[in-house]
Amino acid sequence: MRFYLDSGLERHRRGRFLTSLVGAESALDGAPESGVLLAIGKDFQVGPDGQREALTDWTARPGRTLLLLPPYAEGALWSGLDWQLAFRETKPEPNGVRIPDLLVDEVSYRILGSDGDLDREAGHRWTDGTVNTRYLKTHSGSGVFAATCLPLWSIALLDEAGHVKAWLDALHAHTGPAQSMALPAGPTRAGQALGKDVFGVMVCLYGYGTADPDDVMQRVEAEAFPVVALGREQRDGIMSRLRGADYVDQTGLTDAGLQVLRSSPYWGFAERLRELIT
Repeated sequence: MRFYLDSGLERHRRGRFLTSLVGAESALDGAPESGVLLAIGKDFQVGPDGQREALTDWTARPGRTLLLLPPYAEGALWSGLDWQLAFRETKPEPNGVRIPDLLVDEVSYRILGSDGDLDREAGHRWTDGTVNTRYLKTHSGSGVFAATCLPLWSIALLDEAGHVKAWLDALHAHTGPAQSMALPAGPTRAGQALGKDVFGVMVCLYGYGTADPDDVMQRVEAEAFPVVALGREQRDGIMSRLRGADYVDQTGLTDAGLQVLRSSPYWGFAERLRELIT
C-alpha cells in the first residue's frame, strides 16, 4: 500500500516525519489514482469549498482512502456529515490496541456523530466509549473518507512503522480494490451531497444526450421553463467537479455518474427530459 501527503501536510514537519515513518510520497502534482492520502483536518475544515469538494469527490472511486489527521478546528468537520470535533476534558481510557494506546497521552480531540462507521478491532473507540476515528464508505464500490484524532505524526511512534502501516492498511481495507467498479444499489450520501444544481446539470447531460456544456446551456436557455439556471463560471465549476469524481467523461455521463443519477430523486426528471427530446 502506498501513502501520500497533501500539500499542506507535506510542507509541515509532521509530514516529514510521516515520510520517514511510512514512506509517504508527495501528492503535489494531484491526488493519486489510488492509495491512502493523508491531510491535516484543520486545513480541510477551513480551506476553500472547491478544495474540500475535490478531496471528497476523489473518494468516490474504490481503492482510495482520505484520512484527516489532527489538529482540527473545534466544531463541524464538514457539512456533508454530522461529525463534530470536540476537545477532550479527560484522558481517554486505553482500548488494548497498540497504536491508539501508544498515543493515549497525546490525544486532544474526540469525534461526535453517528454518520459512517468505526472499526472496534482497530481501536477506533476507547474503552470509555468515546471515539477517536470514524470513516464513511458511501456504497460497496466507493473509497473511504475518514478522520482520526490519533496524532500519527507523534515521536512516540518512531519505532512503530510496521504497526502504523498495519493500522492504516486496516482502515484502507474497507475500500474495494482500485480496479473494482461496483456501483451503488441505492441513494448514497455522496450523491445527496452533490446538490440540486449539480444534479440539474447531470439531468441535462443525460436528457439532451450530450457531453458538451455549451450545448447544454444553449438548449437550457431556449427552454421556456429551464431545468437549471446557471452562469458560465458556475456551470464550468460543476463540470470540473463531475469530471474529478469520474461522473462525466468526453462522451457524457459515465456508468458511475449514471448510477448516482438513477439513485437520486432527480432520475424521473432526467427520463422525462430524454423522452421529450427523443
